[in-house]
Amino acid sequence: VLRDGRRPLLGVNGTPAVEGHISLGPGWSVVLYTDGLVERRHRSLDEGIAELSAVLRKEPGVAEDPARLAELMNSDDHRDDTCILVATIAGLPKR
Repeated sequence: VLRDGRRPLLGVNGTPAVEGHISLGPGWSVVLYTDGLVERRHRSLDEGIAELSAVLRKEPGVAEDPARLAELMNSDDHRDDTCILVATIAGLPKR
């Protein structure tokens, strides 16, 4: 989980953009998602992010299957729309 660069929802006025940086290597994936994946009525947003992190660690390869990831994160009180985008670093072209 990239902790630097977290911010309130896009479009919320008065919140400054905060940058975060991390180096990624071949085979690494970046999982971008809307709050619908992690937000539930009975838990905090941080608890949902912690659950997502645990699922990604426990289920190798699940990041390559966003539908399966959504299924694993689903619960009975899930009421929000969800969007997941996964980008995997393939590597640099040979010269």
